[in-house]
Amino acid sequence: MIELSGVSKEYRNGRRIVRALDGIDLEIPEGHFAAIKGPSGCGKSTLLMIVGAMLQPTAGKVLVCGRKLATLSGPERALLRADQIGFVFQMFHLVPYLTVFENVILAGGGRGRRPERGAVDGILARFGLSDRSTHLPGELSAGERQRVALARALVLHPPVVLADEPTGNLDPGNAAEVVRILADYRDDGGTVMMVTHSPVADEVADKVVHLGGSALVSG
Repeated sequence: MIELSGVSKEYRNGRRIVRALDGIDLEIPEGHFAAIKGPSGCGKSTLLMIVGAMLQPTAGKVLVCGRKLATLSGPERALLRADQIGFVFQMFHLVPYLTVFENVILAGGGRGRRPERGAVDGILARFGLSDRSTHLPGELSAGERQRVALARALVLHPPVVLADEPTGNLDPGNAAEVVRILADYRDDGGTVMMVTHSPVADEVADKVVHLGGSALVSG
């Protein structure tokens, strides 16, 4: 489902070359949950952005859902993100002037499929958000906002879900709930790749991958 071979990413900082990733080989099979861990600045988020077709590697090959990302045009990459990948972020990235329902029904970002109203109602009910459907994000707790972000990412049932520190702004109880939702999605056949510092994911992940100094040190 997700395959990386010799993936490196370099940035230029003036005359200095900064290597964010160095020769990463990684495979996450379909229906598996992988937790990506490591110290700040080791390249975890860069790795996630490369898998999510938001950033191109300097070297190496990336396959997601059977597609070689290097062969895709810009519009094709955008369509892959909209149709095949669900994204969850630490800062939620909800539209502040739209209601909970409106935020979730916008899944797909204007490209590809759009969720049906019944599907939105169903996932809000499943996540305990039915009574918040007409609320704005600013009227919700942090845990509720992250559940809305999860609902938006999962409502179209994408094969792959990429989560970048989704528990970073949550208390332990809400963090555990987020991990449980992602684990349930894995159990339903989805593939989950989660960047995290939290030990909560270790208990449910099929694979725990440790990055250190831009390289894969275990996994």
